[in-house]
Formats: sequence, C-alpha cells, structure tokens
Amino acid sequence: MVSLTRKIEPLPVKVSIGHAIQLCNGAVCQLPHFGVHIRQGGQHPRHRSAAEAVTNAKASLQSAKSSLEQTKQQLIIMMGWNYNDSVEIGSLPDVDTSVVSKINVTSDIQTAIANNYSVKITERRLANSQSENNRATYTNTLANQKETVSTNVKNAYNSLVLAKDSYDQAKTSYDLAEKERAAAELRLSAGTITKKTYEKQESACLSAKTSMETAKLSFLTAKVTYDWAVAGLASVS
Repeated sequence: MVSLTRKIEPLPVKVSIGHAIQLCNGAVCQLPHFGVHIRQGGQHPRHRSAAEAVTNAKASLQSAKSSLEQTKQQLIIMMGWNYNDSVEIGSLPDVDTSVVSKINVTSDIQTAIANNYSVKITERRLANSQSENNRATYTNTLANQKETVSTNVKNAYNSLVLAKDSYDQAKTSYDLAEKERAAAELRLSAGTITKKTYEKQESACLSAKTSMETAKLSFLTAKVTYDWAVAGLASVS
C-alpha cells in the first residue's frame, strides 16, 4: 500500500490547526500551579477545589483538541482530499503591518467596482436591455450596487486598520512581558526570587504571547477580507 503525504500552505482565513492547539495549550499553561496535599481525614476544601479546577481544565483542553481535529478533517475534505489523508498544515505567515499605510482606499474602491462580478452582470444586462423600463431598473440597480461596494470596501479597510492597531498593541505588550520574563529568569538564577514568582511572570508572558498570536490572526484575516473585496468579492447587498 502506498501512503501519500501532501503538503499544503494554510488558507489565510483559516485558523492554523497547530496554532490553535498552541493557544489551547497556552491557556492550560496559564493555570496556577496548584499543590494538592492529602490530609488525614480527606482533602482540605481549598485543595479539593483546586484539584477540581485542574481536572475541569484538562477536560476542556481534551474537548478543544477533539474539536480541532474535527475541524482539521473538515478542512482537508474541503481541499479535495480524504479526511484521513496525511496533510501538513503550515504555520501562519509573518505580519507586515506597514502595508496598511500604503493602501489607497479611493483607488481601491474604483478597482473593486470594476472587478465586482455582480456589477459586471448588471452592466451586461443593462447593455443588452431593449425595454426602457428594464433599462431604468438596471440603471438604478447598478448605482446601488456600486455604492454598496464602495461602502463595504471602506468598512473592510476600517476593520483592517483596527486589526493593525490591536496587533501593534498586543505585540508591544508581549515584547515588554518577554523582557520582564527574561529579567525574572536572571533573578531566579541569582536566587533573589522564588520559583513561584518566576512562574507567575512566565505565565503572564505566555498570556501576552497568546494575545499577540490571536491579534496576528485577526489582522491576517482582515487583510485577506480587504484584498478579496478589492479583487471583486465585495458584497453588493
């Protein structure tokens, strides 16, 4: 039997399965480090609650992983392969937020209108129409479609700008958290702080990284949405 392995790059609008698993793992890593001590006569109520919290968190992680595996199989099927084919899904591409400042929205709106498939169809119907009533109807429809395309491209651009700002802020927060974690690591090596204090800083750093990666995905999704709108897929309704 021949085993086929295929490698595909991720669709920009799809969540990278590996990335999502990392986010789930990160969420569990941020749990406090509970110490459960067995006492004669049973567990202390606080320890029992802590143990239950950890158990529930592990169950939630397992459920999330199962959901991610199902999503992966659905994505593989959408791409035209069998659900159990061996497919390597790449990581998210790097982010370059400077592209936002280079966008000319006014020019892109005209491009989006010229590329829009619904607008093209209405223009063809108008050109082939023999009835004055139909021509009037198609003329009005065409004007409304162009206005709607213009509005949707502007909205997509505004969403892109907001996503860029959110990513920039998240990245700044992560960079600061990473510096503080590195400093805490040095202090731990020097014996000036406890391991628990370091783990607290490490957890904060991981939380900041997770937020940054989530913001990165949001930015990439907003960029693809804008690009598709300009390419002709902006809604006319």
